[in-house]
Amino acid sequence: MVMKKVISFIGLVFFILDIFSQSPDMFKYQAIIRNSNGEIVSGQNVSIDISILQGSTTGSEVYTETHDSTTNQFGMVTLNIGAGNQTGFGSIDWSTGPYFLKLELDGELLGITQLLSVPFAKYADNAGNVFSGNYDELTNKPDLNNYLTTESDPVFSNSLAASITGEDTIRWSTSSTFSGDFGDLLNVPAGLSDGDDDTQLTEGEVDTYVANNGYLTSEVDGSITNEIELPTQTGNSGKYLTTDGTDPSWATVSAGASQLNELSDVNTSTVTSGNILVADGTDFESVSVSGDATLASNGDLTIADNSVDGTDIALGSDAAGDVMYYDGTNWVRLAKGTNGQVLTLSSGVPAWADASGSGGVDSDESGLKIIRGEVSSSGTKLYGSGFSSSGSGGAYTITFSSAFSGMPTVVATLKANDHYSSIEVKTISTSGCDINTIETYNELLHAEGFTFIAIGPK
Repeated sequence: MVMKKVISFIGLVFFILDIFSQSPDMFKYQAIIRNSNGEIVSGQNVSIDISILQGSTTGSEVYTETHDSTTNQFGMVTLNIGAGNQTGFGSIDWSTGPYFLKLELDGELLGITQLLSVPFAKYADNAGNVFSGNYDELTNKPDLNNYLTTESDPVFSNSLAASITGEDTIRWSTSSTFSGDFGDLLNVPAGLSDGDDDTQLTEGEVDTYVANNGYLTSEVDGSITNEIELPTQTGNSGKYLTTDGTDPSWATVSAGASQLNELSDVNTSTVTSGNILVADGTDFESVSVSGDATLASNGDLTIADNSVDGTDIALGSDAAGDVMYYDGTNWVRLAKGTNGQVLTLSSGVPAWADASGSGGVDSDESGLKIIRGEVSSSGTKLYGSGFSSSGSGGAYTITFSSAFSGMPTVVATLKANDHYSSIEVKTISTSGCDINTIETYNELLHAEGFTFIAIGPK
């Protein structure tokens, strides 16, 4: 097996200058191939990939080629680098080095070495072709005897520039001698021959113009002394219009308390910071705010905490036990209910109702106690009093706040009219009971809301 290792590099300086008058687009490279035991491999077919890298050993590839060769009896291969791609090799700019030669044998890296001198004979070819600067040494020189002596461009011939004469160019450098008098003008348009044509309106034309644009042609109210002509408004923003009896003018409102002088019916002698103006039927008086409310000079009104009571707000016929509620617009007094009633909501408005209609604890003359209530499917008490509720998922417990003196009777009803569920009261005692809600078709517990009533001796 061939070991991919080059033992020596031979002939990098061999450049066949003796064959060509200029350096060819290639250079010769020789290497000896040995196997893993260091023995020369002769008569072996090998594939060698050549790459020229620019800038460094890891630089970009500017040229690549592949050589399929056979070692001779000494294990040597001889390659003409550049022969595999003449066009690409000839386009390398050797002046932008350094350049490095990378070799791979049968796909494995042999090594990378810098090109120091030989390929740069190609750069010498180009360096030798530097132009001397002598015009006579140029090739393909233009014929300067074939310039135009007459204008043949049809575009120019049809332009205004083609009509410029020598006399015109003389006038360009001389000043105008025009007198400036209208009468000295040439080619005056028709209608302006006397310099004043069509610039004056007749009386009839003036009347027609005024009528078409809505201007007054006579005094409407019969007087010309009552018309208001405002003074100029420029620079008078925020001012008010006043008059001295003869002419109108703009005036500035004075800052501070003196502004009240503009109100003739205000008694300014009593004005105090934090007061309010109150009309007494004749004029305005400055009145202080006192008691539970204070008024700051900036207009903020403050009412002291807990200072408003029944003596401050009278709703009429107030009595102990009355309730105040807000109906969205005003505060309304709800008269107190009777003993045993509970406060309920109807369409969002509070009202008193009998306990028998809304859940709670009742007793009658026979000495019985009644507890009513509603429980949600999650075991939360929705309304009623005298009990607490717990449980979920169909198994619920009702605990009475105070025990019956004897065994009560408990009746429960599903809140929803569900034909697929049923309800069962279990384990009744004087202190409470258990209630289960069940799915009828599989007899499994199922969460449902319900109402109940418990009746028993007090």
